[in-house]
Amino acid sequence: MPAKNFWLRKKQLLKKVILEGKTIVANDFSIKILRNNFSYPRFCVIAPKKIFKKAVERNKAKRRTKEMIRKVLPQLSFNYDIIVFPKKEVLNKKFENLLEEIRELLKTIN
Repeated sequence: MPAKNFWLRKKQLLKKVILEGKTIVANDFSIKILRNNFSYPRFCVIAPKKIFKKAVERNKAKRRTKEMIRKVLPQLSFNYDIIVFPKKEVLNKKFENLLEEIRELLKTIN
């Protein structure tokens, strides 16, 4: 798991990214990005109740997405705050396919 400073946790920062950030949409994820003043990216994964009705589904979607971010993080060299919203399809697709998609999605940021 990445160091604690790679995760966005404060509600105030999350609101700022959601309101002011740019949206990028892909098949299985949508992300909101906003430049930060650090030399590294910070992430947050939000799995809303509206999409994932059961807590088990929300937790699985978050776990899978956080693991993908952990695997991709060493290759990233930009300074953005990023909120990742997984879509329902994340639960049923193969991890390798999702990993490739999130890798491509994060490459478009640079």
